[in-house]
Amino acid sequence: MNSLEEQIKKTVDEIAAGNAVPAMDTAVAGTFTGDPVAWLAQWTKSAAECEDGFDFAHRACASLADLTQADRYAIARTEDNGEYFTVDFHGAGAGVDTRAAGIRVPLVDPSLLTTVIRTSQALQANQTAGELVPASLPDSLAADVRMASAAVVPLNSEESTCGAIMLGSTRSRQFSESEMCLLESVGHLASAAISRTGALSRLSRQESMLRTLHGAMDAMMIVVNDRGEITDVNPAACLITGFEPGELIGRSLWSALLVSDDLPNIKKTWQRLKQRQCTERFESFVLTKRGSRRRASWSVSRFGGDNVAEAAVVCTAIDITERCEALDRATRAEAATAQAREMFTDLEQRIKTGEKQIEQAAEKSETPQGVSLERRARARRQYPYNQLIAPLRGTRAPDHQVFMETKCHDISSRGFSFVTDKQPDYERVVVAFGTPPMAVYLTADVRHVTAKHENGLPHYVVGCRYTGRVRAK
Repeated sequence: MNSLEEQIKKTVDEIAAGNAVPAMDTAVAGTFTGDPVAWLAQWTKSAAECEDGFDFAHRACASLADLTQADRYAIARTEDNGEYFTVDFHGAGAGVDTRAAGIRVPLVDPSLLTTVIRTSQALQANQTAGELVPASLPDSLAADVRMASAAVVPLNSEESTCGAIMLGSTRSRQFSESEMCLLESVGHLASAAISRTGALSRLSRQESMLRTLHGAMDAMMIVVNDRGEITDVNPAACLITGFEPGELIGRSLWSALLVSDDLPNIKKTWQRLKQRQCTERFESFVLTKRGSRRRASWSVSRFGGDNVAEAAVVCTAIDITERCEALDRATRAEAATAQAREMFTDLEQRIKTGEKQIEQAAEKSETPQGVSLERRARARRQYPYNQLIAPLRGTRAPDHQVFMETKCHDISSRGFSFVTDKQPDYERVVVAFGTPPMAVYLTADVRHVTAKHENGLPHYVVGCRYTGRVRAK
């Protein structure tokens, strides 16, 4: 073992393998204020346990600055899609200079930090080689963080540079290969910690979102293992079935919620899920705690590895009971409508046959004395029933509220007459024969009006001839 770099590499390998930290070779200790190998072992362990990668970088750099007798250190962090970075400058051994914290620097600034972040390469320089601190700093801050020498390494997270760490000195010095090796080791540890904590943070947010969806969705969600045992349910499943979570978890899905008639087909679906990861869809009944049946549309997916013990099946179901009941009602209504239509067609045909028979009989009968041929061309019969009648003005059928219940006088195949208390001021009418909504609406012209008196009160008999048929509004 002839170099500190080799000892540091061996230390990292031993720590990764879970072995004891090797002893420090004092021949390569150099001018460090402590044992750098033991120091690295301590911070390697700390990196694996930290909850914030940038906080770890700050603490490790402060300790490294003390170990290497550097009197300045800085932490930079990119933001705004990499167009800027913020940097905190600190004085080692003299506390934190808060006046130089949270400085926002554009990535076009000509400084050593900017170069390292843009190139993702470790560099060291002195004042004569370029700007060690950002040129955009105000003069008052630049004086507080001035440096004569500096070494910078990048922080990388998920294949992109997310910041940098810096060791600096107010006196001109050259950082040794061992010091640069330690600084780069801290950079690697901090980068790994930043990636790990960032991934954990995203995972936590995703889990939180999934838990929110799990609780908020209206569809039932039931998680079962490969043996069909329920391991988790969401609130919607409890609301629809009436069971509490504790009454379902641990029970078999087959015996807890499904109807025996549906089991053969569902178990065939289950076997297909075991053979390959896919999504199966089917419908079945679900038993509630009260013993009633709800119709459900299922979407079932298997996830997990090849290990059956780790695999699980997520079953989501939408309650379609009301939809199925509405469809059933619509089907029955359609069948009833078809039957009514058939009955109406038959009735219409019978009416036409009766009209033809009346016309044939009328042609053989004699015209009554004193009655013109136009008014008695067809035989009429008494029709003392109330019908809905409305004046027709224009070509469109009147609204339902315009129709008045009116007593008819007589009827024939060509027309009818009705009785009214007022002399009509209209020339056309619409009459509804039958009961809405199955009523037949016929239009007719007013052909004559006969004034009569009954019990000293005047009334009018209005004779009409059919002209056509109209649809009611």
